[in-house]
Amino acid sequence: MIRLMNHNDIDNVMDIWITATISAHRFMNQSFWLKQYHKVKQKLIDMPAYVICEEERIVGFAVVDKQRLAALYIISGKQGKGYGSLLLQHIQNQCEELHAEVYVKNNKALQFFKKHGFVIASQEKNPDSHQMQNTIQWHK
Repeated sequence: MIRLMNHNDIDNVMDIWITATISAHRFMNQSFWLKQYHKVKQKLIDMPAYVICEEERIVGFAVVDKQRLAALYIISGKQGKGYGSLLLQHIQNQCEELHAEVYVKNNKALQFFKKHGFVIASQEKNPDSHQMQNTIQWHK
């Protein structure tokens, strides 16, 4: 089931975010992400987000700000089981176009998005992490 995130979901969503972020970005020092925790939490509270549940348990979430896919994370142990695809397709059904940023070294995420029709539009250094990232785009 996919639904809008509510304020009671924030702690579960943040647990997914920190765990999945550190796992997906092993090429970066985890202290970078720990320092971002409260900033990300505030953004999640302020932005529209969807959660995907398995038997009432949140297994992933996505954040969309206008046409920007700001986040899409699935809990460890549920990745590769179709939850991310369902969540992304749900969002794509509501949008004419989307863009997102994906670190160049995050090959797994880049392949996932390419499978769903995203293409690389540009590449630049992230000003906060100093890591190279791709801006990816999708159009209906």
